[in-house]
Amino acid sequence: MFQSQRSDLWGTRGNKQDHMQPKRDESVSDSGSYLRVVRYEDSRTDDNETQLSHSDTPPHHGNLLGGMMAQRHGVLGQHDDRHLLRIHNIWYLSPLQTTGQVSAGVKYICEWVMSQTRDLPGLTTDRIKGDALLHNLEESGSSARIKEYFGTLFTPPSSGRVLGVKDQTMCYGVVPHRESIEGPRPPTPTMLYGYGLDVFSDAEKQQQTLFEAEATRACLYPFFTIEVQGDGPTSTGSLWAATNTCLASSAGCVALLNKLERRIHQVTGPFAPELNNVAFSIAMNGTEARLFVTYRMDEGMYGMYKAKSFLLQDPDHHIRFHKCVLNIIEWGQQRLVKIRDALRYLRANDPNEAMRTNTNFRFADHRVGEI
Repeated sequence: MFQSQRSDLWGTRGNKQDHMQPKRDESVSDSGSYLRVVRYEDSRTDDNETQLSHSDTPPHHGNLLGGMMAQRHGVLGQHDDRHLLRIHNIWYLSPLQTTGQVSAGVKYICEWVMSQTRDLPGLTTDRIKGDALLHNLEESGSSARIKEYFGTLFTPPSSGRVLGVKDQTMCYGVVPHRESIEGPRPPTPTMLYGYGLDVFSDAEKQQQTLFEAEATRACLYPFFTIEVQGDGPTSTGSLWAATNTCLASSAGCVALLNKLERRIHQVTGPFAPELNNVAFSIAMNGTEARLFVTYRMDEGMYGMYKAKSFLLQDPDHHIRFHKCVLNIIEWGQQRLVKIRDALRYLRANDPNEAMRTNTNFRFADHRVGEI
C-alpha cells in the first residue's frame, strides 16, 4: 500500500527554519544495522520542566522541550528541538507540504479512523454540555486531571490484543537518526499502544525479526501514541512540546515496522504481505486534541502532518474524538494480523531467518492501559 513520496516538489513557507527543504540524508539510520543498547528512564518530564533555553551558552545534554536530547555539535542552544529532529530527517509537514504528496493508502487509513461509525453508550450532547469536570479542564487542566478524566477512553479493551503502556521511555535507537550525529533523546509519551509478546505464537517469539520490534521493554510494534500536556495556573506545558513528543515517538513507530518491510522485500516468495506502515499520535491539553499521521516519505525520511483538531468542550468534537481514538485502537488489531502474516512469510521463505531458542525480551512492571 505504501509508495515512497517525492520530496523535491514540496513548497515551504513560514519562518527561516521552515524554508529548509526536506532532503534525504544518506547517513540516516533506522538502527537496524547494529545491536541496540537499551537504557530506560524511571520518570518522565513534568509540565513545569518543559522549558527551553535559547541562551548562547551551550546547555548540558539534558532535557529540552518535548523531551529531546541536545545534539553534540556547534549549534547547541541555537535551535528548538523540532529543528534537531529535522536534522535527523523527521519532518513536521504543513498543509502545503502534504498537498499531492501523501499516498492514497495513507489517506485511506486516515479517513477510515476518522469516519468509521461507532456506538458510544451514554455519551450524549446533553451529558457533555453538563459535564462540570470536562469544562473545569479549560480553567485548570493539569496533566494529571486530563489523564484521570480520559482514563477510561485511553484504556484498550480487555477483550482485544492491543497493549497500552503509560509513561514508558522508548528504547535508545528506536527514533530514526543520522549515524554521524547523536540521536534524539528517546521520548516518553503519556500512552503508547502496540502489542505484548504474549499475543505472538511460540514460533514467532523465536524469530530474529521479532527481536527488532521492541519499542519499550513491554511494547512491540507500536502504532499509536498520546502525549498530554497540562495547561493552566499550575502547569506550564504546551501543545508545541506535546507535538514534538508525537513527532519523535511516531517516527519511531514507523521505523520499527519499516525494518520488517525491508526484510520482506529482501526475500523472494509467493504472495508477499503488504504492511500498512502508518502511525497515529495525539497531542492534547485540557481544551484541544490534535490528531497527527506519520508515514515514511522516502528511504530514511519521515513526515508527520495534522489530520484533525478536536475542541474537547464542543459536544460534536468531543464525540468524534472518542470515536477516533477507539477506531485507531481497532485498526491496530487489524494491523497485528498483517504483522503476523509477515512473520509467517519470513519463516516460510527466508533461510536466514534464524530461530532463537531463548527470547531476550524484558518485561516492565506495568498495568495494561493504566492511567
